[in-house]
Amino acid sequence: MPDQARLLQVRLRGSAPAGSTVSWRVDRGRHDGGASVQVINDAAFTGAPFDRVASAAAEPPVDNSTTYYLLTVLVNGLGVQTDIYGGSIRYVP
Repeated sequence: MPDQARLLQVRLRGSAPAGSTVSWRVDRGRHDGGASVQVINDAAFTGAPFDRVASAAAEPPVDNSTTYYLLTVLVNGLGVQTDIYGGSIRYVP
């Protein structure tokens, strides 16, 4: 994202085995080691093909010299093999 843009939405697409659960989150971290802030948390949902869009509420303008965004995806199930094959972000310049 360019400096001073504001994050609006994150989209995640993929496939997970039936019977598994998938959850994901986006955190805004600080390069100086300060505390990170959870921006998006999409609660666990059942596997299989998925296309999820989640909105970020009132994110401040980004300053790439001091902050970054981190996407974390968690999949639970036996013998789970998951494919994350797409994603995108929407932001306001």
